[in-house]
Amino acid sequence: MRRCSYGLAQLGHFVLRCRGRARRRIALSVVLLPWLLVSLPLPPDLGPQGDLSLPSALALMPDTPEIRAAGVWYADYALAERVYGVEGVKSMTDTRISRFLGAIVALHPGPETGVSSLALGRWQQVYGYDLFSLSAEIYTTGGGAPSHDLGVVTGQLDPSYIAHQLATTGYTPTLVGPDRLFIRWPLPPGSMPGHAMNVISLPGHLLVAGAWPTDVLTATTRLRQGSGLLAGDAQVRLLAAALGTVQGAFLAQHNAESPGIGLSVPGLHKGARLHQFAFYATAYQEPRPGQRFMEIALAYARRADALADAATLRTRLAQEMLPIYGAPWRRLVAVSSVSAQGSNLVIRLRLRPTTSPLLWQDVVVEGGLSILTP
Repeated sequence: MRRCSYGLAQLGHFVLRCRGRARRRIALSVVLLPWLLVSLPLPPDLGPQGDLSLPSALALMPDTPEIRAAGVWYADYALAERVYGVEGVKSMTDTRISRFLGAIVALHPGPETGVSSLALGRWQQVYGYDLFSLSAEIYTTGGGAPSHDLGVVTGQLDPSYIAHQLATTGYTPTLVGPDRLFIRWPLPPGSMPGHAMNVISLPGHLLVAGAWPTDVLTATTRLRQGSGLLAGDAQVRLLAAALGTVQGAFLAQHNAESPGIGLSVPGLHKGARLHQFAFYATAYQEPRPGQRFMEIALAYARRADALADAATLRTRLAQEMLPIYGAPWRRLVAVSSVSAQGSNLVIRLRLRPTTSPLLWQDVVVEGGLSILTP
């Protein structure tokens, strides 16, 4: 209990040094911590140590309006490694490292993976794990300014070793129910490099990292309770399942500022307008090395709308340009299939040999999904 009291004292001291919204945010953490200590149950270990499918990963991410709007990124490193036959690579000196990097090059690692520090080994020294340890992840930038990055990773993680490394590299340990919470004081601003690792918790076989205590506490609490998670929304869950087995994916709620889609431009499209859809996703599949597919999936309220938009999107893919690549869609991909699965529309595109495997994520990050505007 002494460790917990020490952590709470540090939190209280920091609240006095903050102002405005930041002070309210940290103050909420102080209020929540004692409640969590007495109210959270002790369920079985959370999180698989092996593969983590997209539907399962969505059961690890809180369902909030901000996260829905910003979207979530997913990566299955274990599957990518298995396809390329490079399971068990643990360092840059492994003779299979080039093939390992080829296996994951198309994915979109989050800041909590430490991918930018992989070559130097610094991430392992500070946090007690690195990208080589991970089997899968799901994360979000959370939207807003400063940003609310939040990530959940699973894999061959050693909670005791991670806790030791964090405690010796500037983090204050605090017990939150059966879990350990580590906070870096003072909290670097949301725009600073590494801010996504300001706060870390270790529930079961998972590691949850984020920029703000309230975000990590919310995620940890909801994981323990098994409620308030993205997988709890049937439309989200069914859309993820419709994609099938994928190595990487992005999923978000559709609104006026959806990542990648942007605003509708008059005269951009010829022919029929698209019906309103609630969620959308892009995904990456590589069943065998070099056999690359991209998927676009849309979740509608009615199956009839999905069926009607199938022909419209086929036409747009055949006729329209992808400005961020300076080429028509038909030169970059070949339409493999267009199918309505319930009220979901799934378009499977085979990437041509000269097309970058990053296409599925570039259309989100660089705003290349104009074909999805009305």
